[in-house]
Amino acid sequence: MHDILAKEFKPKRIIDNPSEEKLREWALEQGGVITEFGNLSVVTTVRNRIAKFTEVAREDSWLYTLRFPDTYRREVKRILLESL
Repeated sequence: MHDILAKEFKPKRIIDNPSEEKLREWALEQGGVITEFGNLSVVTTVRNRIAKFTEVAREDSWLYTLRFPDTYRREVKRILLESL
């Protein structure tokens, strides 16, 4: 997996922390709807799957989340997004 990280990431375009309004606009353009309570409802589908980036949920995963939360937190990689 380290060979993947060695390649420089060169996106065509970066949208840095778009506003909530802009996110809603994009979602509505793609078929999202506003609920009676004013919330945005969207349905997504998986367009691509790369096996080495796929996390498999196991039947015994509750052991790590319930009995060993500190160990689980140290082992799992996360992506942190800035809040809106």
